[in-house]
Amino acid sequence: TVSVLNWCDMVGCLSARRFARAAHTAAATPWAARGYWAELCPGLTVSDDVTLTPDTGRQLGCTRATELRERMIHEGVFLIPADELDGAGAAFAADVAALQRAASALIAAGWPPSFLLLYDEAWRVMQQVSPVVQGATTTRYNMDVIVICVNSGSAFDWKDGLPHRDRPGRTVRNGFFKDGCSANITAWLPLTDATLATGCLYCLPAPADKAYFVEKECGEPFPLHAVEAIRALPCPAGSLVCMSHRLMHWRSRPGPYGDQASPRYALSLGTADPAAEASYLRGDDRHAPPVPIRAALVAAQQLRYHHRLAAPLPNATAARYMSMFMPEKRAFSADYVESVSAIFASAYLGGDRSMLLEYYS
Repeated sequence: TVSVLNWCDMVGCLSARRFARAAHTAAATPWAARGYWAELCPGLTVSDDVTLTPDTGRQLGCTRATELRERMIHEGVFLIPADELDGAGAAFAADVAALQRAASALIAAGWPPSFLLLYDEAWRVMQQVSPVVQGATTTRYNMDVIVICVNSGSAFDWKDGLPHRDRPGRTVRNGFFKDGCSANITAWLPLTDATLATGCLYCLPAPADKAYFVEKECGEPFPLHAVEAIRALPCPAGSLVCMSHRLMHWRSRPGPYGDQASPRYALSLGTADPAAEASYLRGDDRHAPPVPIRAALVAAQQLRYHHRLAAPLPNATAARYMSMFMPEKRAFSADYVESVSAIFASAYLGGDRSMLLEYYS
């Protein structure tokens, strides 16, 4: 059935309704079996029983947490070196290099690297990082998670990094705590070294950004006098960059020589004050979600970020993702289900929401 859908993509002959009907029959796919994922990445594990215990996390001292929060308040960004995250106490639950290799294996098998989130080790690493982010910003994971790749030569590469804000629609009134700390943080953990040569994050710190506290959707191109304030954020794999939702930032393009041209991966983790933005997932955050719900989350995130991909997301692939998400929709907040449904209907069903109930409920 999937091959039929791919053929339909090429000839472009299906109406939205015929496409939805055909996509609905593509339910029996390999992703339903845990063994399929275990074979793809034999160094990692896939199970439904992952307890996320607080003592596995990196605990910040009071002085360090206060220092990082001050940086977030005054600059909109802070960076924690890899040796601070992985230096004291036990090592990361998974070698970051192993996660990078798994991301490459997923791409080779035709899956986006975000399916790394099906594996237990990715959730354990997330849990280990969580106390660092929460200790400094008092935000918690909202499950806006995705693995970003560039320079892989695949259809899963993201577009060139133009200056942007991660939450342009988040207003200034609702997006900050009373002390000025962002209530919606992106924690960016590179799985490969991000250097000046291979491509790293750049940002315009808050003091140089006149639109940082202005209630505008995207802000304007920054003036010439702010150029000298631009800051590079090079960091080795396993480091952590935390950015305010209003921080203007972008990614530089890697060079064409040597290892500069190799694939780059990063785990992007959204956190928020629950009062500002509820988690996408319902239920207990002390346990990683079951594997089918992890797959549903990844699939939904691929739909939500389809506009960020360098190559258009094929109709058949989008339908497969929706077929993965909708059977598990009760595990997600109503707002998240509505958001994913609206994006899919608009981009792939000609805006006809009735087909969602007919073919994907």
